[in-house]
Amino acid sequence: MSFCANRWLGGCLTNFETVKASLAKFKRFSDMEESGELNKLPKKEGAAIRREMVRMQRGFEGIRNLEKRPNILFVVDATHEAIAIREARRLQIPTIGIVDTNSDPTVLDFPIPANDDSIKSLRIIFEFLQEAIQQGVELRKLNKSSHKDIPAAAVMSEGKEKTWTRKRPAASDKTRKPRTST
Repeated sequence: MSFCANRWLGGCLTNFETVKASLAKFKRFSDMEESGELNKLPKKEGAAIRREMVRMQRGFEGIRNLEKRPNILFVVDATHEAIAIREARRLQIPTIGIVDTNSDPTVLDFPIPANDDSIKSLRIIFEFLQEAIQQGVELRKLNKSSHKDIPAAAVMSEGKEKTWTRKRPAASDKTRKPRTST
């Protein structure tokens, strides 16, 4: 799946044709470097292309293989990724995102209330999403091969359902002593 880890490129969705052309240029430069064709160019020209490739690598890191607009947009911090959300809403792409107390949940189609700064919180959410996506892919493959609708419950991995409840450690035998004020 495509992702944007460093910085959202403004116009990545609304100006997709230009971004697609830039991705093709980046692929062409990468192919030139792999084939050794870049070393045959004059030194100054090769250095300029390599500098541009470093800049493009930062910007296109997760979207290198993107060939069409995404069907859905998932953001971790709704406040920080406001530009991406506005672009997706303008193109009527559904948005899912993690909203903290400092974010506005109304800008997202499907807000997930959670701490967007906690790595543990994000890990739990991403593991759940990863499993759901894998189940969806399996369901799509089964539906294509059998040409009939298969319920999602039939694809659940190992027959167990995921819940958002966290397993808490067992309560210890020690009871808390009430505080005494002196």
